[in-house]
Amino acid sequence: MIEGEIVMTLGDDQQEHTLPTRSLVVLEPRTPIHIRNDTDREALFFAYGAPADRGAEILDE
Repeated sequence: MIEGEIVMTLGDDQQEHTLPTRSLVVLEPRTPIHIRNDTDREALFFAYGAPADRGAEILDE
């Protein structure tokens, strides 16, 4: 969470979590997620995801 505040609803049981500025969330793959802004201010967040890495080769330095 970069700026503002959002509410995330996570998982099959739909637990709500309020994320203030400078929050960080790490989720397991395929976690159901819903994000909303319940405030009258703008919210800015960064989301990053990548596909599962199957059979990655580890290189020696």
